[in-house]
Amino acid sequence: MIPKRLTRKTLPLLAAVALLTGPLVASAQALPAAPPLAGQASRATQPAVNPDHIKVLAAALQKMHDNYASFANFTPGPQDIFDYNIGNLWLKGIDGSGTTVAVIEGWDDPGVAAFIHVRDVRYGLPDPVIQTIYPSGPLPAQCPPGMVALGSYGSCDAWQGELELDVLTVHLIAPYAKIVISATPADSEITDDAASNVAPPEMMHALEYISANHIANAISISDGTGEGTYSFGTAQLHANDPGPLAAAAAGIPVLNATGDCGVVQNLAVANAQCGNTSPGPQTATWDDNPWVTAVGGTVPNVSKTDGSKLGPDPIWHVGGIFSEGAGFSAVFPRPSYQNGVARITGSRMRSVPDITMDAQSGTSESAPMVAGVLALATQLNHGRNLGPINPVLYDILGPLGTPARSWCRASPRPPDSTSRAAGAPWTRVRSCRRWWRRRGRLAWPVRPEMKQAGSSAGSSTASGSRPAPAGPPR
Repeated sequence: MIPKRLTRKTLPLLAAVALLTGPLVASAQALPAAPPLAGQASRATQPAVNPDHIKVLAAALQKMHDNYASFANFTPGPQDIFDYNIGNLWLKGIDGSGTTVAVIEGWDDPGVAAFIHVRDVRYGLPDPVIQTIYPSGPLPAQCPPGMVALGSYGSCDAWQGELELDVLTVHLIAPYAKIVISATPADSEITDDAASNVAPPEMMHALEYISANHIANAISISDGTGEGTYSFGTAQLHANDPGPLAAAAAGIPVLNATGDCGVVQNLAVANAQCGNTSPGPQTATWDDNPWVTAVGGTVPNVSKTDGSKLGPDPIWHVGGIFSEGAGFSAVFPRPSYQNGVARITGSRMRSVPDITMDAQSGTSESAPMVAGVLALATQLNHGRNLGPINPVLYDILGPLGTPARSWCRASPRPPDSTSRAAGAPWTRVRSCRRWWRRRGRLAWPVRPEMKQAGSSAGSSTASGSRPAPAGPPR
């Protein structure tokens, strides 16, 4: 049953969100202050803080500020800390202490701790506690052939870059949160079809394992495959449902990137991101599941000299090819928590995304970034799980952003979505595309081979000019 009012569990989440800048802040600050719950002492809303942590993070913030010009192009990086005002939380002792975030990966990376350490030294952040688990058993001696065939789109080597990006992003937002890497490659249990090599069902088993064993407080997934790519249709797609349901039953929010190809999805036989896409609009598993929070992407709108906020964050899109995945599920009907935005979406089906954050490295960056924010909210909740957050996003924050046609008229490029923050704020994507086509400014679909990303996660790139990473399916 979906709650329609604030509960004890949702208050810390809103407290964390309210401290963020960007598109969410105006609506969050406009809400009246929530009165203390009956029988709840005011001090009980504040978790214990570690003064030593505050000192470390205050010094890191000062270093980021003093050296911002040289850090400005790193993504994820200080631009995110300043854009979302994360530093205000750190200085209050809200740093992820006592929480755990799980990132779901297709392979492991023994060198991830060393990779993160280099970035921590750069900013003055503490090294995280990282643990790797193998819910489907030990990794095979060799990468499964079905994954090898995916090349830069989903091979075991490609997953290394994805894993590093996921861990780096969570750690940047919640520096003292523990991070659990769940390494679950495809074909660990049975040799399966192409779709299940792109989005292994083993990953949904990992959600069940993590939930049953209370391993994490939030789960981030930067993977998925188009709803239309399954060989056995919707029955095969619904076979994945136990994963999100297990997490929901355990009170663990699941964040899933919506993809980087706009209103289309990569085919399961693709071997490069957005290199071989569906012939028409399509959303993907598992972000289409109503129990999952679908995370799209924007670009921090901050000064390159000092990181100060310049205005609302624009939608992430690059070269008319890459942009956040957005649209309507063909499988899942509109959940009740989206009824309040039905007039905006104009659809009876589940719409995505639900919320956005920085996606300059693709939505593979934005999903773990939201997971990091939820680690902060979990700490505010004294380590208790928050539960699925979508009802809160829609019931409390409501629809933000502008309808698709208005956004299309204002945009210099054909966008593939119009999400700006929580609340599925777009109308039918087709209307946006028709508007561009009538003006001779949209040739669709566009399926060029993706250019190889010039550097790995965390390396210096121009803000807003980075293509989607040549990595797994997000």
